[in-house]
Amino acid sequence: TVLICEVVGLMAYVHNLPGHEFTDFFNQILDLFDEIVREEGATRIIDDSYMVVLGDHRENGQQMEPAEQARAMMCIAERMLAQVQQVQVRMEGRMESPRVQIGI
Repeated sequence: TVLICEVVGLMAYVHNLPGHEFTDFFNQILDLFDEIVREEGATRIIDDSYMVVLGDHRENGQQMEPAEQARAMMCIAERMLAQVQQVQVRMEGRMESPRVQIGI
């Protein structure tokens, strides 16, 4: 099972924030997501988006059932959506939380 997460309007942040502020902002999001993925025993892959892979094999070598994979991935997605609300960045004179879109 694969989850793909993207920050909506990422290029607006790139163009409107000074380099160090964008780096801090983006690292804060990645750190939150990485913690969730580690806790759930999944694997992250960063490419053009933040990807999470789950269910190939557990540490004990057993494969996860598809329904178990789906439940676990939904838990990851829900936690990611909740955690990203903790991130605040100043855009156009006001503080806001970034929006993300997630597909499973």
